[in-house]
Amino acid sequence: MLRFISRAIFLSLISFSAAGPESWAVSGEAGFDRIGSSLRYFSAGGHVLGFQVGGVTIASGNHALQIEFANSRSVAPAEEGGPTLGKVTYRDLWNGVTAVYEKADSAVVKSTYHIQAGAAGMARTIERIRLRYNVPVKVDGSGNLVMAFSAGEMRESQPVAWQEISGTRIPVEAEYRLLSEREVGFAVGALDPSYPLTIDPTMSWNTFLGSALNDQGLAAAVDANGNSYVTGWSLETWGSPVRPFYGDPDFAN
Repeated sequence: MLRFISRAIFLSLISFSAAGPESWAVSGEAGFDRIGSSLRYFSAGGHVLGFQVGGVTIASGNHALQIEFANSRSVAPAEEGGPTLGKVTYRDLWNGVTAVYEKADSAVVKSTYHIQAGAAGMARTIERIRLRYNVPVKVDGSGNLVMAFSAGEMRESQPVAWQEISGTRIPVEAEYRLLSEREVGFAVGALDPSYPLTIDPTMSWNTFLGSALNDQGLAAAVDANGNSYVTGWSLETWGSPVRPFYGDPDFAN
């Protein structure tokens, strides 16, 4: 089976009901059934991203990831950008923590957590960040957070953390802290609590192309829009790409 990392190419994303943007249905494994008027939605990396008080949904035609801000404040998202994602900010989402979501090259979205300087209280501030998912999560051998779906995987990269001290970026060790099967926080190493801290993971989509029989890939390419193309042959059809592979020498994207 051919495996590649792409920006996720799908035709059907999120369909809004006739009642308007306050009600929506996600085609896929899971998603919000109803969300309030604070909803802000954008496209990025082949997905539709919905931001509202209490959480984020990242969805495409055959999967939907729901991230709940556990034990957070009731903060409405403030956005910059058009229909495509620019920047969405949740200011003081947890006491002392501001979360920012931004467009990321060759990925779905980048999330950044800005933690205020707090002397002895910074460790407690970091512990307040709790992300609850609608699917089980695990940390792989490279420190990435992995969410599995039938059509592929979503991954958040191992977090990168730093502090700006006297104009110099000082790295801080950071990793995911599994709180339960579906809940995650962050753990960080030694730092100076008198300076702010930034934690910066990036989310990508990993999908799979191929069949249960013999497949052979002959070439692969990516166009200027981030669409991936694979040429080759297979003894069975491929059903998930935008242009499926039909069993003779052809290409899929």
